[in-house]
Amino acid sequence: MKNETTPAATRAFQKTHEELMTKQTYPRLIRRQVHWDAPPPAGARHRWLMTATLQLKRQGVVNAEIHRILETDLITAGRRPQPREIENTLAKADQMLDSPARSYNVPPRTPPWPEASPDRIAEAESTACDCADLLEHSPVRFEAPAPAEIMRLLFADEALLCLGTGEGNSRGPVVGVHRDLRSDIAAGRFRYVVPNPMSAPTGLTADGRPSPRAKSNTGPRIFAVIEWDCPSLELDQQARRLWFLATVTRFPLRLAMLSGGKSVHGWFDVAGAADVAVRDFYREASRLGCDVCGYGSPHQWFRIPDATRENGNCQAALYVNPHR
Repeated sequence: MKNETTPAATRAFQKTHEELMTKQTYPRLIRRQVHWDAPPPAGARHRWLMTATLQLKRQGVVNAEIHRILETDLITAGRRPQPREIENTLAKADQMLDSPARSYNVPPRTPPWPEASPDRIAEAESTACDCADLLEHSPVRFEAPAPAEIMRLLFADEALLCLGTGEGNSRGPVVGVHRDLRSDIAAGRFRYVVPNPMSAPTGLTADGRPSPRAKSNTGPRIFAVIEWDCPSLELDQQARRLWFLATVTRFPLRLAMLSGGKSVHGWFDVAGAADVAVRDFYREASRLGCDVCGYGSPHQWFRIPDATRENGNCQAALYVNPHR
C-alpha cells in the first residue's frame, strides 16, 4: 500500500524536527564539529568562552544561537554568566575571526598557571584556621556591620573609587572620591567595589566603548583579591587555604570576608609590588585551586565587606587587618 503524506503532516513533522534540533540535538552536533565540551574549571572560563565562540562562528552559527548555547552550558555547569559576559565575548570574537583556531584545552602561554596541587591543598587544609578562627585572629572587630568603617581602613580618603549598586547588567557603577561616597556606603547603597582605585572617571573598554569601569582607567593594583569558585568547597576549607596562602607568601592579608553566598574572599596587600611578584602570588593561589581571573582583570567587581547581598545576606568581614 502506498504511503502518502499530507502537506499538513509534512509541515507538522518539519516543525517537530526543527524544535528537536534546536533544543537537543543541534547543540550536540555543534560540539562534535568544533570539539569542545562543557565549561572547564574556574580560571579557564574566559578562554573557553572565546574559543567556543570563535569556533561556533566559523561553523556559521548565528550570534543568538551562540548566546543560547553558551548560556545553557554555563548554567548547567553551575557558572551563571556575568552581566554582558557573553555579549562582550561575541563582540571581541568578531574582531578575531581571522586568528587561527585553537582549543581551550591548550594551556595559555602567559601566564602558565599551575594545576591545583593535591599535596599543597592537603597541606593548606591541615591549617588550624577556620572561619571562626579568622574572626578570632582579626586585629579589628566591629559589633555591628560597618561597611564604611572597613572601607576607610582599606582605601585612602582621596582615592577615586568605582562602586556598584548591583542594579542592571553593569551593576550600576559610580565613580567618585572615597570621602564623598562614604555616607552612601554606610547607608547600604553599594554592594560592589573595584578593589583598586581608578585613575580617571571613565576609560575605554576593549571594544572601544566609554565606561566608568574599564581596565584602561583602573590605576595601579593595590589589592590582589582571590576566591574559590567552587560551590562544593566548604567555607572552612576556603578559610584554611586562605590563611595558609597568607603564611607562605610575602603579601599580608588585609581582609577576609564572606560573600554572603558560598565563598570566602581574601584581599592581599600588593601595593607597589612588581607585576612578576603579583603573578607569582597568583601562581601559588592557583596551586590551591583558586580562581585566578583577577590577575588579568584589576577592574573586576568584588563585594564590599559588611554590605548586604541581593538575597539579604551580610557580606560579613571575618578578618580586618588595616595597614595604617
